[in-house]
Amino acid sequence: MAKIPKEALDVLASPNTLKMLGTVNKAGIPNAAIIATAGAVDEETIVFAELAVKKTKENLLDNKRFTLTVLAPTGEGYQIKGTFQEFQERGPVADAISEKVFAMLKKEIRAAGIGKAEEVYSVSLKNPGAKLA
Repeated sequence: MAKIPKEALDVLASPNTLKMLGTVNKAGIPNAAIIATAGAVDEETIVFAELAVKKTKENLLDNKRFTLTVLAPTGEGYQIKGTFQEFQERGPVADAISEKVFAMLKKEIRAAGIGKAEEVYSVSLKNPGAKLA
């Protein structure tokens, strides 16, 4: 597991950050979805709300790999590559993101998607492609 650097966690936590979750299906066809609810549980764990992510969910259940790219309005950005762990319907992580999403969107979530960070890269113009963790 990789530890996500503090500066990447800060960008991930910002509500003004664009967040894209990329997956690949069994045939190798990529899928990318904007996931406004993506965040971090801790410096190794990514979480997002399962709202309308049919292809993403299928891909995660099939091959467990994902990439989360986050980009701040300032141009600062990060790519977190990881391994999917589970969809949690109930529990501390699911309850926390459920409350956050309801406050933000007034929507109920189906589950919380949870994954572990494996690698972290810069996608910022000042340091593109640099491996950070």
